[in-house]
Amino acid sequence: MKIGIKSEIHDCTIEICGFLEKEGLLPIGTYKKLEDDKRLRIDNQYYLKNIEVKINFDELVNFILDIKKRINMLTLDDINKIRKKPALFE
Repeated sequence: MKIGIKSEIHDCTIEICGFLEKEGLLPIGTYKKLEDDKRLRIDNQYYLKNIEVKINFDELVNFILDIKKRINMLTLDDINKIRKKPALFE
């Protein structure tokens, strides 16, 4: 939202994260991690696969803190560069 994008659709949010990863604003691997986690959630929630989910809380906390740090470090210049990019999904 800080860069002027609001997404309430899971797939769109993940695609935006992929774009921001390519722009160097999110850590490499963010897109893949979110996509994998989404697939796991869908399998367990809708297909009742009961796949065990091992949660590394230290990794999760570090991931969240890293994202928060990157968001707080965004400058107006960074935001303007992103807003001037051509449409994401042409």
